[in-house]
Amino acid sequence: MELIAQVNEREHEINIRQLEPDLYEVTLAGQTFTVHCREPIKNLYSLLIEEDSYEVRVSDRDKHDRMTAVLRENSYSIETLNPMERVLGESGGRQVKGDVVIESVMPGKVLRLLVSPGDEVEEGQAVLVLVAMKMENEIEAPKSGVIKSIDVSEGDPVESGAPLMVIA
Repeated sequence: MELIAQVNEREHEINIRQLEPDLYEVTLAGQTFTVHCREPIKNLYSLLIEEDSYEVRVSDRDKHDRMTAVLRENSYSIETLNPMERVLGESGGRQVKGDVVIESVMPGKVLRLLVSPGDEVEEGQAVLVLVAMKMENEIEAPKSGVIKSIDVSEGDPVESGAPLMVIA
């Protein structure tokens, strides 16, 4: 999964690849780390990065998809974007036309389908909830339209790039 994270207004490109259920390979600023990640209680993450251990408390995401992480008494405001959201944001808001296939931007598991075929959706409306790295991620419609088809079911595992649904 590739993403862009803004941490306290500073931007970072991150690539995360799940190796095993609690084991990830994370590349940040050209360096690759092996990260063991567990969530022993809700919103508290225990991280083992190489040989160093960390505890990170994370707030629920707000309505703007931002969260706060607290590490060693330091607080960090975090907002994440996938690279496609960045491209669409920089396109000057040009309208997306024709059928659009919504693809998974990360490996994970489909937790909830929020729409059904034939439903009308608005741009930015949450259409699916995907769990990745023990975080719930709402996948939003990139355009207004009608759900033409849904290619996954609740509980399905998906890989990055897997088609989830089509909006006409």
